[in-house]
Amino acid sequence: MAGGEFERNITRFTLPIRSLAFNKSGSMLAAAGDDEGIKLINTFDGTIARVLKGHKGSITGLAFDPNGEYLASLDSTGTVILWELQSGKIIHNLKGIAPDTGLDVSTMNVLCWSPDGETLAVPGLKNDVVMYDRDTAEKVLSLRGDHIQPICFLCWSPNGKYIASSGLDRQVLIWDVDRKQDIDRQKFDERVCCMAWKPTGNALAVIDIMGKYGIWDNVIPSSMKSPTKDIPVKNKSNGVVYFDEEDPENSASGNLSDIGGNSNEESEPPSRKRSRKHSLSEENLGEDGGEEIVSYLKVDTHKKRNRSGKENLDSGNMGFRSTMVTSKAKMQEPFQPGSTPVQPGKRRFLCYNMLGCITSIEHDGYSHIEVM
Repeated sequence: MAGGEFERNITRFTLPIRSLAFNKSGSMLAAAGDDEGIKLINTFDGTIARVLKGHKGSITGLAFDPNGEYLASLDSTGTVILWELQSGKIIHNLKGIAPDTGLDVSTMNVLCWSPDGETLAVPGLKNDVVMYDRDTAEKVLSLRGDHIQPICFLCWSPNGKYIASSGLDRQVLIWDVDRKQDIDRQKFDERVCCMAWKPTGNALAVIDIMGKYGIWDNVIPSSMKSPTKDIPVKNKSNGVVYFDEEDPENSASGNLSDIGGNSNEESEPPSRKRSRKHSLSEENLGEDGGEEIVSYLKVDTHKKRNRSGKENLDSGNMGFRSTMVTSKAKMQEPFQPGSTPVQPGKRRFLCYNMLGCITSIEHDGYSHIEVM
């Protein structure tokens, strides 16, 4: 809150918290980590509206869909679960589609909805970005380029035409999703752990694991469509999620009951399932059962390379095209990491803006979330 004063504890966990996500209106917070279950918390009064259970590993990625119907979650075993918020039921359970990070807490699987809510982007098993259809959960395409290690962060442009991917190889690639190819890249000194597109311009903010922050200006060439042009119009909603009535033993006040019965089984959303769009039809998919992989030239930092006979990449810029009007992001000294390291007895900063911050701290064997 304004003034930086402590307001209240929202909830507590026994084990470390790995991921937080707000819905579009900010009325609900999803929190999860090494504990079993995802807590859905009403930010108005701090009550726990529901606890979602079904994952077998630490939950490292959470994302509310922009239309306010689904929550996507991803765990350390590479399993993605799509939850229907109203009922708390599992709509799709996609096992092992993302890298298995095991006990390595330095690598966090993440996932990201497109701005129109039609597509879910997930790190693939081949150092690629894999897109899944919102309703059918079918794989619709794969963006595969020059990441030589697993992807650790994804961020869609405001209009959904581009997506930025950060990898453990310390590269950030910018993709044209329609053309299914990368259009630019940068190599950083440290792994980039968080990114955000400028809402009203052509720039990408990045922050690395050491807390250094920078702005990548002119990310998209002037000859291409601006990342903020034709932003999808989202459904008009007050942002409030109305839950179905639960059984007495499945109390909405916060009992850690297993919502949805057998959480390992998929259930189909009968009223929401739609036919796939023509652009995602089978003739557009590869022979491997639905994955279209875009072949791409290897990065060679000691040589120039040519694409389509005309685009030369400068060896000193890790893939910048000569046609790009851009400059390498200058990283300022650390001031606010994506999340600060875990230190016994000290607060861990998870999220920060000009209004306040969200921290977690371990006390008496419990992990607390605090809003200040």
